[in-house]
Amino acid sequence: MPLAGYNVVVSVATGASATYTAFDGISDLTVSDSSDLLEITDFTDSRLRRRIAGMRDISISLSGDVETTAVAYTNARAVYEAGNPLIVRILPDGTNGLAFSMLISSFERSATVDGKVELSLSLEHEGAFDPILVGTGT
Repeated sequence: MPLAGYNVVVSVATGASATYTAFDGISDLTVSDSSDLLEITDFTDSRLRRRIAGMRDISISLSGDVETTAVAYTNARAVYEAGNPLIVRILPDGTNGLAFSMLISSFERSATVDGKVELSLSLEHEGAFDPILVGTGT
């Protein structure tokens, strides 16, 4: 069964034992999970290439309205300025999902004269631990 996008909960914490805070204002989310594929074809193989999975990489992009008084926004800004990881928890159905330890690689704010001040964050997995299942995961 498909899930409605409006049910997604994005929250952040500054450490594994910190309290998660909903990231108010976020309206667009992309999680990319990929693996490098390493070719292992040799002369004894058939005409088809052979591959094995190499290093895994996860990236997240978040964007939406700037909510300067929101705790999640101030925490994200603080960990970005300090170069520390941010734990990002994404619950597509509001209850189950994944938590990732991420470093913010880009913290962008933008505005137009006829629009709102908006935020765009690019995050890369920092590799300390694998993504954590929340509930049944997704």
